[in-house]
Amino acid sequence: MASDADSDGDGVTDWEELAIGFDPTTNRSGRFSQTDSQRVTPGLGAANTITVSVYDESCSERWPDPAVFVVRRGGGLQPVTVNLSFGGSAGAGDYTSSPGGSSIAFAPGQREASIEIKPVPDSEDGETTEDIVLTVLPGSGYSVGSPSSGSVSIFNQTAADGPSAKEAARFLIQATFGPDQDSAADADQIPENVEEVMASGIEAWIDDQLALPIGRLTPMMQWQRELMASDPDHRLWNNRKMNAWWGRAMGLPKLRPDAVAEQLPDPLRQRVAFALSQIFVISDRMERIGVEPEAMAHYYDKLLEGSFGNFETLLKDVSLHPCMGFYLSHFANKKANPTNRTFPDENYAREVMQLFSIGLWMLNPDGTRMLDENGEPVPTYSNADITEFARVFTGLSFGRLSNGQPAQFNDYNGDFTVPMKGWDEHHDLGPKTLLLGATTPARTASPGSTGTATMADIDAAISNLFHHPNVGPFIGRQLIQRLVTSNPSPAYVGRVAAAFNASPRGDMGRTVKAILMDPEARDPARMADPTFGKLREPFLKVVNVARAFNASTQAGWFYLSGMDSLHVQEPFNSPSV
Repeated sequence: MASDADSDGDGVTDWEELAIGFDPTTNRSGRFSQTDSQRVTPGLGAANTITVSVYDESCSERWPDPAVFVVRRGGGLQPVTVNLSFGGSAGAGDYTSSPGGSSIAFAPGQREASIEIKPVPDSEDGETTEDIVLTVLPGSGYSVGSPSSGSVSIFNQTAADGPSAKEAARFLIQATFGPDQDSAADADQIPENVEEVMASGIEAWIDDQLALPIGRLTPMMQWQRELMASDPDHRLWNNRKMNAWWGRAMGLPKLRPDAVAEQLPDPLRQRVAFALSQIFVISDRMERIGVEPEAMAHYYDKLLEGSFGNFETLLKDVSLHPCMGFYLSHFANKKANPTNRTFPDENYAREVMQLFSIGLWMLNPDGTRMLDENGEPVPTYSNADITEFARVFTGLSFGRLSNGQPAQFNDYNGDFTVPMKGWDEHHDLGPKTLLLGATTPARTASPGSTGTATMADIDAAISNLFHHPNVGPFIGRQLIQRLVTSNPSPAYVGRVAAAFNASPRGDMGRTVKAILMDPEARDPARMADPTFGKLREPFLKVVNVARAFNASTQAGWFYLSGMDSLHVQEPFNSPSV
């Protein structure tokens, strides 16, 4: 309870500090250089000067994000009521103001107050842009400073119009790495990619993105390797895979600096691949793949390919990539040897179910958990299922050596850009029980090292997981969380799962489009819902800022390192799966 005590010893009591908006726990509220008493003593008798500024200069009729005026008070600390007038070409019925009325009251110590302008949609499709002018009028206890007025605009927007600038910008924050900077050649201040969405419409923009060529990271990785090979004294001591990733996030026109041809950026695919990298996790914190940056970039290219491809292919590509094989330890995983009392590693068998496909609990189509007759959630798999899937993921090793020569099962320096292949002599050939009653037959080892039996089991297991009813809601919900909102409703998850389950099943492009076009993603009213949306991750903030300020490089590529230490987040750098 506030009292006559002076907790911070600044000469102003706690009660007085609370009354004028100061902090009674510090003697320099608001981190001013002056002590609170040094500010309060003259402030109580100082004259008030009132000015107006514009925080957000525009709004659109069919988009509820308001234009915002800010009324500021300088000088005094005492309460004061300021008189205002609203003018301009917009009529009283064209908008509402909050707070409304012809005055605004400043509490003791309050320095500024916001006034929001919200347009009222109408059927007058032919009207022009209207403006609202807020002016400070003379009154008691204050003087009018400069500027004494400000102006905001209401843009006309019909039901047939494309998205407004704010609507398009909000969409791009969900679907890409954010709006970029406006061209200096434009008279307006609207970012170029925002104008593209406004011109085409959101759905047409998505369709165009789905058809763009893939902006792979591998060309940049190859260029850096060639650069170092051509000049023995040239070393890139920074994070080479981050150089490649950042170039694609920034939409550089060339996949490698010395390329002759330019390629249109594919921001939607790049954003979805980043989301997938947070689901199908590998990390350079594992030493074996941490020293293979080109291999990790190649793995990321598989996520880029799978962003709009088929989920079954994506799951198989992830499972057979040597980076994943090392990271989750099913590389060179051997069948059980009862004599030596050795058994297959179960790491990937568990994670491919728990994290990459079906999750821990049986789900309804809307992502809610199924319950048994006792009201308890139903597990998707048991420890016995993990053991069976571990038997499936045996006998996998490098497809070839890094020099292109055939590999042996236990070779260490193989080609990370080729999928792992099967070695039947090290694979468990016995019959296996998969999920939901599916089984595989006993296999016969193929001659030589073709691995036919091994790959038959792998295909069966991937197909078994892919056709599990959990995949649509489980993967769909995770992608919604990465792109749009942390707490999607069951109805939202259900609609996305239905898009995933439609024929052909597992179409990722269709699924991504369903996520971004869903009524909950596009509903502007959701902006006022405190439970909707998501915190922007640290690294996404950095990329958004770089794009907004048109970060560029004369070299044609970005030279980066230490992003994880600066921003506590970085692609390929998860502390664990």
